[in-house]
Amino acid sequence: MEDHYLVGDQQRRESFRRAATRHPQHHKKMLTSELRSLERDGFINRKVYPVVPPKVEYSVTPLGETLRPMLDAMGNWGQKYALPMQDKEKKMARS
Repeated sequence: MEDHYLVGDQQRRESFRRAATRHPQHHKKMLTSELRSLERDGFINRKVYPVVPPKVEYSVTPLGETLRPMLDAMGNWGQKYALPMQDKEKKMARS
């Protein structure tokens, strides 16, 4: 799960929204659980708007911002190593 999509810019929010719609039931339950945990631990803020349909926005707290360097490093590692491994596995599965 890529929680770093919650860090704020529009592109990341849109990417997360697309990912969450692929398997709506699974993602909704898991996402809700993860977001509540992050909120409880002080990494994100949750703002609920009294509108229909419901609207909720999340933002990263100062404590959550302290994780950014680590999350960026993990993302960079994934781009460099994990994605090429996945591509290699897909090619082998097609063979």
